[in-house]
Amino acid sequence: MNSRVFINCCTMILLLLSINSASATDEEGNGVYYFGPETSESKACQAALEAAKLDALRKVGGERFSQDETMMCSENDKTADAASQCLVNKLTWSQVGGDIQSMSIVQQAVTDELGKRRCEVSIHAKVMVLPGSNNPALDSDVSLNQSVYRPGEDLTVQVKPQQSVYLTVFNWIPYEKNTQQVNKLFPNNGETNNHISHKLILPYRSFDHWQVALPESVPMNRKVLDEYVMVVVSTMPMVWQEHYSFDEFRNKLAELPVDQVRLFKRGFEIVVPQQTH
Repeated sequence: MNSRVFINCCTMILLLLSINSASATDEEGNGVYYFGPETSESKACQAALEAAKLDALRKVGGERFSQDETMMCSENDKTADAASQCLVNKLTWSQVGGDIQSMSIVQQAVTDELGKRRCEVSIHAKVMVLPGSNNPALDSDVSLNQSVYRPGEDLTVQVKPQQSVYLTVFNWIPYEKNTQQVNKLFPNNGETNNHISHKLILPYRSFDHWQVALPESVPMNRKVLDEYVMVVVSTMPMVWQEHYSFDEFRNKLAELPVDQVRLFKRGFEIVVPQQTH
């Protein structure tokens, strides 16, 4: 066997091993969402569907998949639509790291319960989760300076790693154009060194500011919008694009070794200025 054939055989074997290690698993998922008259049935059932997807992923991937509870999704008579959309965004974002390769809805039912309506969705899905477990050495404290902002206010991110890591920070804007939903904040042209070993507050240059702004297209009748900061810490330097669609970004993360990369998500709200009449 010549060397070229040998290399090709080895490549094929490694490819087969890779495919086998990331094979899909059949799993059931169930999600429930309670809603009032201010939330449409379609919005409620979409939230229940996302919860069912997360349930299926959690059954395969364990504690790696969970909601980001730092996001406030309170519902009342003036923000019900925003609250249901916020929950959909939370659940969607929480699914990063796995993939629902195919899915069928087994049952969807809307019923009345204790004075509220209830949408329950059950699914059958093929779930792919890359093998491996989180590396405790990558645990880091991550926090924002506020949870609610007005347009023009400064946002800062504090990161305190347990060891030397490479740090990358992104902003996910669910309401932005598809190709501009996920944007890299750090490192950037002014702050290029992202290898850190101690507590860091970003942006770290005194004359830099990350000012919160409304997306180009603000959904109608919204008093608040939800956005997310995502912090990636890794044991190795990585190459990232400046912008991604959400699906592109999720696929990129799914390619990375679980024991070499850790993902931290923090949600925040932007108050939408209301026009006076």
